[in-house]
Amino acid sequence: MKKFFAKKFTVLCLIMYLLTTAFIYSSSFKGNEDSKRQSLSISNLISNVIEFFSNDKVVLKDEGKDKTLYPETIDVQISSEMFVGKIWKTSAKFKPDGNYTLSTIVYSSSNESVFTVDEDGVITPIAPGTATLTVEDSFSKISTQKQITVTDEVYVPKVTFTPMEETPYFSSGNGASGVYSIDYKYEVAQNKLTADYDETECDVTLGKDQIFFYPKKSGAITFNIVTTFDNLNGKNQTHSYPFTVNVTEKAMPSFNKDFALSSTTVDMRTSEAGVISTNYTEFASGLDDTQKRIFFVNNNKHLKVYLDGDDVKFESTKVGTATVKLYYPTASGLKSQTVNVTITQGVPKEMKIVATNDYAILNSKFTLSVVGDGEVFKTEDFIWTTDNGKVYNNGFLFASERGEATVTVKHKTVEGFTVSATFPVKLSYATYVRKIVGHTGLFFIHAFFGFVVFYRLIEVLKPLMKKRLGSILTFASTMITAGLSEFFQSGLFTDGRTPTFTDVLIDAFGGALAIAFWLILLRWKEKRNNKKQIASATAE
Repeated sequence: MKKFFAKKFTVLCLIMYLLTTAFIYSSSFKGNEDSKRQSLSISNLISNVIEFFSNDKVVLKDEGKDKTLYPETIDVQISSEMFVGKIWKTSAKFKPDGNYTLSTIVYSSSNESVFTVDEDGVITPIAPGTATLTVEDSFSKISTQKQITVTDEVYVPKVTFTPMEETPYFSSGNGASGVYSIDYKYEVAQNKLTADYDETECDVTLGKDQIFFYPKKSGAITFNIVTTFDNLNGKNQTHSYPFTVNVTEKAMPSFNKDFALSSTTVDMRTSEAGVISTNYTEFASGLDDTQKRIFFVNNNKHLKVYLDGDDVKFESTKVGTATVKLYYPTASGLKSQTVNVTITQGVPKEMKIVATNDYAILNSKFTLSVVGDGEVFKTEDFIWTTDNGKVYNNGFLFASERGEATVTVKHKTVEGFTVSATFPVKLSYATYVRKIVGHTGLFFIHAFFGFVVFYRLIEVLKPLMKKRLGSILTFASTMITAGLSEFFQSGLFTDGRTPTFTDVLIDAFGGALAIAFWLILLRWKEKRNNKKQIASATAE
């Protein structure tokens, strides 16, 4: 063995062989996310090397889609003049258009006492002054700058009222009136909205984008819509918007009946309509159309409420609770009744499984969600199964084979709430780089040093068989290392990875290349030595 360890190169190769073996095994124990990041690092390194030597932009292909390494410029659209009290959204796009998977836009302000900018490009002016907005690609480091001036102008959100289509009437003879609506729209959503009015002149109720108005006299009636904006970009603001209605005198029918409900509580499922009955037909008999008007104001945007004959119907696509007020006119003004609605989960009319991509990448996290009637459900409320790989209750699929993966979900408590979907399973460009270049290159290096170790070992023991036995032992070592590496990737040791025989073959190919390299090199060296010996003998 002294002869074996006598040569420094042999010792170096032994050390490198042991290190590469340890690296291969340690990589096998890494989880799927760590392995994916490693693959991406390898593909980025290769891309940068190619670009450095070719002085050209690298374009990788993934299922026919261009994956350009980095963009050339960033196109930024934003006003150069702003004022305190309003937020401003920056529009930034990479140019030329492409799928820049490695790039991320980062925003920054040169002076945050003038304005701040968040990670989504939303600018908040703080105080008058001038500062520079920088928009940079975190990967390629290309950037664009824009100077922004913040003025001391006070921002007042605007509200737009739509003129009434109906003429409002009031009957002084019997005090009867109707319900009229006024549409309005705000430029900025308010924190609080109230109506300021004289109760002896009118009743006013605020709905979503509508004002319901009930006059109690004829002539001009003015009321105010008051809005409060809490901490609107650093400022608390309250504004009042006046609106005047001209009411015409006209004889109208008297109210003979009060509006009544059969119940003020509703228990329903998302797949079913809740119903309570009313005396609407009797109440509306003989009244003017504006006097028959029943309207609803509720605090749940997912709940739909409407009058269907004598029934009030409730429909919702989302689990929860709601408070609904039913308003109706009387001789003394607007009155209301409160209905409390409880909504539990039912089977959606339209349900499906949606994914973050058109296809799953082999042995990579594929995020799935369950959607029904336009709502996204909690993934943990379902039992997830698949015929290809593993799928977890948080909606993450790890497909273990190429082809297709069918995922089925069943709701844990709602009977009949079951849905399936099939997704293609493919390899990404990063996977190809890892398998073909990464696996082959790593095992080429492993066998490169291993061949020297086994060649020198056999040279000490059986010199005449050093090439043959050295090659056999090196290849056997490659196969054993590759096989154990894939075995360690099974579900017993790692999360989200599975062993494949294809990877073993790719690893073996890398080892065979290294063995072939050394055999060719040794053959060339032998021929060269033979020529030198012949030339020396001829000279003598």
